[in-house]
Amino acid sequence: MESVIRIASNRAGNVSLYFWLTGGLLAFALVGGVNYLLGSFGFVLLRATNRFSIVLAAIALLFLAKKLSLITLTPLRFACVAGVVAIGVWDQLPAWPHWEESRRADGARDFLADKKIFAQLEAELSAEAMVFQLPVKAFPETHVVHEMGDYEHFRPYLHTDSLRFSYGTIRGRGDADWQAEVAGFPATEMIAALESYGFSAVLINRRAYTDNATELESSLIAAGLPIVLNDGSFIAFKLQPAAEPIFPPVAADFVLEFGSGFYEPESEDGEYWVWSQSRSTLHIQPAYRPRALRDSVPENELQFFIQSAFESSEVTMKNGPDEPVTLLPAVRRSAPAAVRIPRGGRTLHLEMNPEPVFDGDELRELSFRILNPRISRVERVDQE
Repeated sequence: MESVIRIASNRAGNVSLYFWLTGGLLAFALVGGVNYLLGSFGFVLLRATNRFSIVLAAIALLFLAKKLSLITLTPLRFACVAGVVAIGVWDQLPAWPHWEESRRADGARDFLADKKIFAQLEAELSAEAMVFQLPVKAFPETHVVHEMGDYEHFRPYLHTDSLRFSYGTIRGRGDADWQAEVAGFPATEMIAALESYGFSAVLINRRAYTDNATELESSLIAAGLPIVLNDGSFIAFKLQPAAEPIFPPVAADFVLEFGSGFYEPESEDGEYWVWSQSRSTLHIQPAYRPRALRDSVPENELQFFIQSAFESSEVTMKNGPDEPVTLLPAVRRSAPAAVRIPRGGRTLHLEMNPEPVFDGDELRELSFRILNPRISRVERVDQE
């Protein structure tokens, strides 16, 4: 209020720096503020601006500290400091609602039970044994699976010293996609795959299954796996890891990204395509790979069809300083195209010539489209 009065009386030069910091943060973080305006121009990487409340609290604390330093009476100063501390403690240590008390009690009970359960599992397995966790779940912040919480797969980590678990790989990179694929195999195939990868056990959280995992348990027992743990919400089966395990199949070698100039992908009847304006950019990025496999990326090729929306235009492709390559002559038809991909990936620039003219009623400037793009490894044929 003091700063507002100073601004109203043309004394803005005397306004506290903390006021401007607070005003700027509020203008940015509030719904419909600067953050919203940046998003309307395509800059949508900023999120969770409610977390700026922590910064605002810090600014308020610094402002109060500065004001308290101006108080000359020592007793009054200590009384104000004690009041600020008391309010802060009261705010940060509120009374728990009854349902929270019950949940915390359940969590403490599970924690103590887990200590016994997973100590038993570790005793049954060799040091540094790998444990495959079911159901397969991405990390972080995915979703609750039936009655299994978002991070329950971390529970065995807390009570074991040498075991290694499959959960925890960052989602979106693709290097753990094989887990979901293996989990969908029939029991015998899943067991064979996991043993070939070097896993020593399968750990199942029953809370994630509507039938308490009884069907999965029966299929693994029928496949001949011995039970090494069956307590509470968890059941584990022992595997026979291969003496010379292999790496699981990694994600695709490259990831295709439709950059500027492209619209959202569309599909129908098994066909997949992306419409483009007259100029667009296509990025082919190396996919994430485990460190041990980063130097073993084979040669790949991007294959696709391209179709023009106009009879009198052609589409050309250019990669950096390379000479442009004509992909589609001046006919309205689909033409196949293939592009070799070096290990570091590449960026392709596509352009329609001559540039088409659209009237003002067009909702989208559809110049050409990429159909059924596919990245595949190039098969080498040894020549004698």
